[in-house]
Amino acid sequence: MFKTLIAGATALSLTFSPASAQGYDEDQIAKIIFGLFATAAIAKIIKENNRPALAHGWTQPVPRGEHVAPIPRHPVTPRNGRKILPRRCINAFQTDQGRVRIFTRSCIARTYAHAVNFPRKCERDVITRQGFRTGWAVRCMRNAGFRIDRRR
Repeated sequence: MFKTLIAGATALSLTFSPASAQGYDEDQIAKIIFGLFATAAIAKIIKENNRPALAHGWTQPVPRGEHVAPIPRHPVTPRNGRKILPRRCINAFQTDQGRVRIFTRSCIARTYAHAVNFPRKCERDVITRQGFRTGWAVRCMRNAGFRIDRRR
């Protein structure tokens, strides 16, 4: 605000300083009008510089919201809730060391919100012909107390 005020006062003082006390001829009037336009242009430039810049090109990506797990068909009780895993999340992958069965991370994340509580010792990273897969080993999860749902 003070920049605009100072710039406007400076422009006005420079505009009216060459004017004499006698009458104005056409040449002096033209100079005054030109000075007023120059003052308006300077004020507009100062006002535009004070605005925040618009984002052009690349912008910072907005983080996705937290994943909300779908509501299970059967209500979760303390007895059956956290220890039963869906059979549909088991995938078998052929690797250089043989066949590996894991609960895939993407399927578990779609089904359960508490996947962060799974045992870290059961996590497996598998390199297959289709690419890199990550999940939890089925046998290790069984040994950790988890059960597999009988329904497909």
